[in-house]
Amino acid sequence: MTPYPVEPVRATGPVRLILSTFPDLTSARRVGRAAIDSHRAACVNYLPTQASYWWKGRRVDEPEVIALFTTAPKRVGSLVEFLRGHHPNTVPEILEIDVTRAHPPYVAWVDLVTGAAAEEGRIARLSSRPAAPRGRGGSPPRRTPARRRPRSR
Repeated sequence: MTPYPVEPVRATGPVRLILSTFPDLTSARRVGRAAIDSHRAACVNYLPTQASYWWKGRRVDEPEVIALFTTAPKRVGSLVEFLRGHHPNTVPEILEIDVTRAHPPYVAWVDLVTGAAAEEGRIARLSSRPAAPRGRGGSPPRRTPARRRPRSR
């Protein structure tokens, strides 16, 4: 049983972000891909950064990689427990961020990818991200023309 609640008391959003820092891109990708393959996360973004922190009595300044995992609220406990068990750091940074608003089609995609259908392998024809909206005939929607302003003399 995970010490982390699946539903934090005050979390109300439809999507959660789990932020975790890794010592390098290789370890971040290894853990990130495993989280994706096990459907604990819908996607992972990798961001290079420079970190400064205290460790064992001295200040450390070194490069790190932030991995930002997107998941459904019901998968948070499983994802956090997975990160604790597979993270290369002794004391990994694992933070949960409640996303209070999100684009509804994106939320549906996150739920689909991390849901029961995904666990059972029943997802049919799933792209990596939801498709962009299309206009008539399959072309991108046209821009709304800007209103013309009268010229000043």
